[in-house]
Amino acid sequence: MNKILLVPGLHNSGPDHWQSRWHDHFPQWQRMTGLPWDKPDLRVWSAKLASKLKRRRSRVHLVAHSFGALTAIAAARLQPEKV
Repeated sequence: MNKILLVPGLHNSGPDHWQSRWHDHFPQWQRMTGLPWDKPDLRVWSAKLASKLKRRRSRVHLVAHSFGALTAIAAARLQPEKV
């Protein structure tokens, strides 16, 4: 199972952003999807990420940027055994 999960910040880190470039270079890495990218709400974002983490069988490294970093920290507190 993939061990890297990218967690973008506001506006989902566009095509020239370092996260998008890394994802292009490492397509086997996962990327968080389905967040309301233009509406930063820490409770909503972290709950969705925590739910995704809960479904995983193994631990993952979160690679986050900007508001995604806050989201990753909040979700990791909810699912510490998965991060």
